[in-house]
Amino acid sequence: MDQDVSSVSTGESAASTLAVRSKSDVEDSLYRKVSIEHTKYALRDENLQCVSQPVSPSVNISHPPYSRLINHVPLDGTDEYDRKWYAHFYYLQKAIQGKQEEEILDILKDISTQSAQTQIQIDIGLVYGIVTESNLSKNYLRYLMVVAESDGFKNCIICLQKIIELKFNKLLVTCRNQLLWLVREFVHCNVSGVDNLLIGLMRYITGGDSSRTTTWLAATVVKILHEHESWLLSSSTLIPFVFHTFARAVMDHAGATHTSLLKEEIELCTLLWNHRYSDVAQLGREVVRILNDGKEIPGIQALWLQLRNGNDVVSNQPRENANENRFSELMMVPTPAKYLAYRLTPKMEEQLLFMMERVQLGYITRYQRWFAMEFLSSAGSEAFVPDLIRYVCAVCRPLQNTANTKVTPRYHILGWLYLLCSKSPANLARAQFAIFFDCLYFRENENVMTIEPALLLMVKSIKSHPSLTLAMLQFLIFTVENFPSSDTSKEMMQKGVSTAFSVIIKQKIVTSLHSLQSFPLLGTAAPEIASKLCRIFPEHFTALDSSKAAKDEGEIHAVPLSTQSTDLAQYGTTVSGDSAAVKTSVSNESEVTEPSSHAQVFVRTTPETIFLSTSLTRTPSPSTSDASNSPKQSTADSTSLSSSSFLPDHSEFQRDNSFGSLNLLSSHIQIRDGDLEVPPILMSLGEDAWKRLQECISISGTYTLSSFEFSMEQILTAWIKCDNAADQAQALGTYLHQIMEKMLLCSRIGVSIKSNSTRGSAFNVFLKQLLNQSPDRYLPVLEAMYNRDASISFRLLACCCMDVREVAIDKALAPYTTFVQHLDGEVAQFCIKDLLLTQHIDDARMIARSSVGISSSEAPDTFEMTAVDFAVLQIIPYFFSNADHPFLVKIMSRCESLIEFLVGHGTPSMLLSMASWISLQKFSLFKHRMPNILLASLHWSSWEQFVLWDLILIELQAARSPSATKAFMAAARKVFMCADPDEHVETLMGLAKCLIHFTPDANILQCVFKLSDRYQEVTECILSCWMDQHAEIVKNYILVILQTMGNDPKTLSNDVSQIIIKLEALQKPRVKVNSGFQLLQDEMVVDALQRILSNENSKQNAISFPTLWRLIQSETVIESPSCPSEKKQKVTL
Repeated sequence: MDQDVSSVSTGESAASTLAVRSKSDVEDSLYRKVSIEHTKYALRDENLQCVSQPVSPSVNISHPPYSRLINHVPLDGTDEYDRKWYAHFYYLQKAIQGKQEEEILDILKDISTQSAQTQIQIDIGLVYGIVTESNLSKNYLRYLMVVAESDGFKNCIICLQKIIELKFNKLLVTCRNQLLWLVREFVHCNVSGVDNLLIGLMRYITGGDSSRTTTWLAATVVKILHEHESWLLSSSTLIPFVFHTFARAVMDHAGATHTSLLKEEIELCTLLWNHRYSDVAQLGREVVRILNDGKEIPGIQALWLQLRNGNDVVSNQPRENANENRFSELMMVPTPAKYLAYRLTPKMEEQLLFMMERVQLGYITRYQRWFAMEFLSSAGSEAFVPDLIRYVCAVCRPLQNTANTKVTPRYHILGWLYLLCSKSPANLARAQFAIFFDCLYFRENENVMTIEPALLLMVKSIKSHPSLTLAMLQFLIFTVENFPSSDTSKEMMQKGVSTAFSVIIKQKIVTSLHSLQSFPLLGTAAPEIASKLCRIFPEHFTALDSSKAAKDEGEIHAVPLSTQSTDLAQYGTTVSGDSAAVKTSVSNESEVTEPSSHAQVFVRTTPETIFLSTSLTRTPSPSTSDASNSPKQSTADSTSLSSSSFLPDHSEFQRDNSFGSLNLLSSHIQIRDGDLEVPPILMSLGEDAWKRLQECISISGTYTLSSFEFSMEQILTAWIKCDNAADQAQALGTYLHQIMEKMLLCSRIGVSIKSNSTRGSAFNVFLKQLLNQSPDRYLPVLEAMYNRDASISFRLLACCCMDVREVAIDKALAPYTTFVQHLDGEVAQFCIKDLLLTQHIDDARMIARSSVGISSSEAPDTFEMTAVDFAVLQIIPYFFSNADHPFLVKIMSRCESLIEFLVGHGTPSMLLSMASWISLQKFSLFKHRMPNILLASLHWSSWEQFVLWDLILIELQAARSPSATKAFMAAARKVFMCADPDEHVETLMGLAKCLIHFTPDANILQCVFKLSDRYQEVTECILSCWMDQHAEIVKNYILVILQTMGNDPKTLSNDVSQIIIKLEALQKPRVKVNSGFQLLQDEMVVDALQRILSNENSKQNAISFPTLWRLIQSETVIESPSCPSEKKQKVTL
């Protein structure tokens, strides 16, 4: 270590120096010096060579950060935990360097006692050293046992828990080995809290994962536990986790390659079962599920038979207490959530929760695809799905504030997981068992949310996926009749399912279960199921005439299936693999194969109708992307993610007030002017005033502003003065909307609150007078009007956004936010909903004008605008021009939806106005949440994406801000990682269009060069422009990579290979037209390429890279026309 970075010398002086420092001084010095030292280690360990020529300051080469602990990948940033842990280790090294053991122990004790003042945690440094330096780990462990004894290893355990939970998958291989070695030593020393470390490690032994790393981890943990059996048997909190983990893991290790590991796992489970059954029973009913899933494996089968038959596992004799029914006892105990949650890795749990708590229905498919690619793409990963299902049902709970939003419901996730298992009958049976597991012995005192997603899935799938509902009903009936081990258990199970049905209806989660007994496919494919439902659950299902039920439900679309058996007892054939036993009907509904003796019920469906639109309120754009809108053809697998949609039926949206209230051909339209009678409760406000008001707003009459304003003011003044004004509010709002309804429907939106002669401004005048009253007066009136017409909230929002140049935005929008809060709504959500209603409002105006005999053609008017025009040209600019105001934080958090509305509803003339305002920098659309907007746009239509990228380019060109360009480059890197070149063509075109206009930095160069061959067209487009326009920057980047990572031509890094491949592809067409890149005429580039390509594989390189090979072999030197005459470079002739 160098003297200039050392602050601690020897012995007591080291401790005293640290003690007198203040907290801030120590931390600043600590991290500053650690950064220097970390850089030195990186240069030493990776043998990085300096570039022979200085790199341009504009090029910021970004390599993966160096770490002794974590295996970083490109684009990773410095890990804060790693940096802080290394800081403690660094000072530990400086303090003990060159000292004897006794002196070292004294120094460490002194530093440890003064840690409160110095902020140096020596025990953390020792843990870091043990994990990262295997050759000195025993010495560090010896020091740790002395230092950490003072706090009972509490600090060490916390540090190790963070490493396991947050960094285990990213640890270097040697560090993983050392981590397990340290845990073993802690177990050997009976360190308090080490059981939590083992629980954290067992989270990574996930089901369905037989990879090398997971198998090694399982074998290592089993070995540690076998070596310390007495310690394990004394740890009651650890035993349930151990049994659950390895009773589940045996199914993945049943092959011949893991014979010894399987034997050890079975012995461990048997040991815990025989000696600590009371601790194992803490798992509750989950014990039954995991033993049932693994009952084909001999060792687990013995435990299963003992549980079912009451025999001892060793002697196979009946137990002394024959009346004890462990099966029923366990099934009546719900499994605590902690045991189910730990079966998922921390990252799995985080992403699954995000999908159910943050992602809206229309966007869920993308997130499901990402989740499946990361966690469910390996061979055998389907076996893990039942554990995910148990988590969704029994652990995850919907948040209070998302109960009434469009956030993806749990039953939708459940349906997606169900379809992922449909290829394997065994896995599908386990998934179905996991879905209904909590229903089988359900009791009224249990949490209804554990059964809610299963029963909702069954009911909600009747219209969109009836074959799924049928399969679930068949499995439920088969399970109730065949799974119980005795008549008593069967009665208890029937009672449990019946209780689940009763509670789900009592809690109004579903209104009725009769649809399960009468949907069309049930009558054609398995009519016996309806009668079995009546027989098993008579309190919930009654005998129905099948033809009448079918008629009530609707026209039967399914054609009777061939070779369909009608007797449950006849389904004894075992179906495996991709058997052709299932015959598909003309209606695309699938025949359901009945359970075998092992309850392997499964159903295979053809692709169902996919609902991918985010909302019915969305108006089609002028152009629609083929990639985003066309469903998969018949070649697609029914279990593919693209067909695994469980969105609610469209009819459910239509029942929402937002659309029902816009029924234009209602009876009110047919009423003639002047036919509305004044309600008796409102007669006290003046019969003459009401008559004048109706006359002045009559569609057939002549609108007079003065008379309208006077009449409305007279009515409102009289109302405020009434003693029963609060009682009259609801009636007043209803009647005012009745008499103004035609005017509202037939008129455009007034653009100003100020008085003018148009009918469109009449409602603004009314609102201006009404909002002058106190909120407790005007809120009930607006609510009554809103109950009749949901567009009232948009009209209120429009009124609040008029003439507000001199008014603070929080004050201007106060009436709207107060009204939304009065309706128990959330402002951002309401605002998006109101904007989406604008197209319906405009459509309603055209239909209403036609229905009352008014010409549908409207002359342009400076005082009125259509609802869409007003939203795009007034509301959206107003929001974004005040985007930094704290009042708009929640609304701007939904700026992706605002921009989607803008590009989807704006006409070319509107978008031209927006482009003009953006170029004048009146506001910025993409200043906030640029990555979120670009990622959300991946599933927009072609028209929306083309408009989006045009606006982005205009804003970036107008701003010419380094920070804006840097933010765009960072967002572009994320989009490249998520965009699929086959599905997101518009996005890649937009990226290329924008990137070629700006100077690249090292990060974006690295990202583009490392794109795979699937992105060939877009990478060649971008790189060819950059190599022409910014040749020096690209050259410096290429030189750094070639000269630092291409030192050994035999083992070229991936970065070097990608650069050579892309240079070959770019140069080849240029040579044909005799216009090679100036960058490849540089001597340093040519020398670097020659050093890499001219090796023992030169013959192969000449074949693979013929253009570059001719370049480096050319000995002709000519003068470059674009360079001074004294500078000569090699070029290809």
